[in-house]
Amino acid sequence: MNSVPRILTGTLPALALFATIWAGEPARAADAPMTWLGVTLGAPVSSLREIKGDPMVVTGYPDVLVASGATPPGMAPQRKARYWLGASMSLIVTERRGRVVGLDAYAPEVPDSPVTSVAPDPLGARLGQKLEEITTQIMLFRRKLRDAHVEVGRGVDVVVERVPELVFTLGDHNLEFAGLPEVTVRYEFEAGRVNSIQWNLTPSAIDALAGEDLPPISEASGEGFATAILDAQPDETTGVRWEYIYLAFHTCDKDTSWKPKGQALASNGGRRYDILHVVCPTTKAERDFFFDITPYFGK
Repeated sequence: MNSVPRILTGTLPALALFATIWAGEPARAADAPMTWLGVTLGAPVSSLREIKGDPMVVTGYPDVLVASGATPPGMAPQRKARYWLGASMSLIVTERRGRVVGLDAYAPEVPDSPVTSVAPDPLGARLGQKLEEITTQIMLFRRKLRDAHVEVGRGVDVVVERVPELVFTLGDHNLEFAGLPEVTVRYEFEAGRVNSIQWNLTPSAIDALAGEDLPPISEASGEGFATAILDAQPDETTGVRWEYIYLAFHTCDKDTSWKPKGQALASNGGRRYDILHVVCPTTKAERDFFFDITPYFGK
């Protein structure tokens, strides 16, 4: 899968395959929560900030698709929050009704070997694994090849590629998952290796979520101490790198990135802050980004 957007069309049913693969031991306990990378499917998104810090960016759907005319009919409102997993990899959390309904570990640059720095999914699969390695670790799978229109560069050229993937649903028919919300699992491959692992609650599981709608996931503006962006990286080296990756997702003028002009450390209310002063190369606008670095300060 390329790092540019894909529009999927069609299915080749002749290449669908069903099989059962028995792992050497159960992938999970029956009463364990559906949790991966510290995030639990069905949990309130309000719990994410303490666990993951603030996301690099939050995108609302279908609003973001309206301008392009690519809005799928009947698409339910949802928001996707992107968290850094190291290098170019991201964890994309999908939220509906204020709850986590999907997780997607995504590597736009296809790994050339299994990625050990990112935890495997609940079935033991890792980004970068080969198809044959994945099928020895999952208990039920369907393989499909789909035609995909892939936009290249700025959409000037359009090519067609065949995107292999494994797609299956876990629920009460799988003993290790009995009593847990039904989940659709998808592994997408490029160059023979997994570059996207997706765990999504099924529509019926989302409908079954108890309680009223909860507050949606939000972004901190970073304009001052009260709205500082929580940088929850484990140490100063990765924390500083994360700040610059964050800036890359918040451009100042269309595709123009903010350029750092100054930096200062500050304390307020017993917490420590990194303040980046930036300038926009095209508009010359300037502003400060306040980052709360308390989680890793001094480490």
